[in-house]
Amino acid sequence: MRSRLILFLSCAGVLGLIIILPYRTSLVRLGLIALWALAGISLASLLWRRKVWRTLLLLVVASFSAFVLLPGRDRTDTARLRQRFVHQLETYDGVRYVYGGENHRGIDCSGLVRAAMVRALIDEGIWTLNPALTRAAFTLWWRDTNAIQLGKGGKG
Repeated sequence: MRSRLILFLSCAGVLGLIIILPYRTSLVRLGLIALWALAGISLASLLWRRKVWRTLLLLVVASFSAFVLLPGRDRTDTARLRQRFVHQLETYDGVRYVYGGENHRGIDCSGLVRAAMVRALIDEGIWTLNPALTRAAFTLWWRDTNAIQLGKGGKG
């Protein structure tokens, strides 16, 4: 039990440190996904013996999986998506410039556009219950190439 708690706290701590990094390379993205999964599994192992927590955990995982796997809507309100995008752009007002940065800890010009679009797609996808938009946000986030990677010729 103690080792599982240490594993969970370690994963959560490293995950928190990686999240605040302004850079998102392919390796950082893979690390984020792996740490989220490992933290979730270690948390599940800690809570598994308690029936209420186990049921709640399984319900959350099943609901999230069902939402992500459902087909999306054919039409998206582009005006509302544009509004969300502009709102997300405005949240970066005053954030310091960091070459290759992609979050509120530091951002560059191309990271600004991509980060705002990913957030707008997630927000609109959740608000309208359109999983296609959340999948599009994940795809954009995963295939993202920041300025540092582009400078090195990353992804062709």
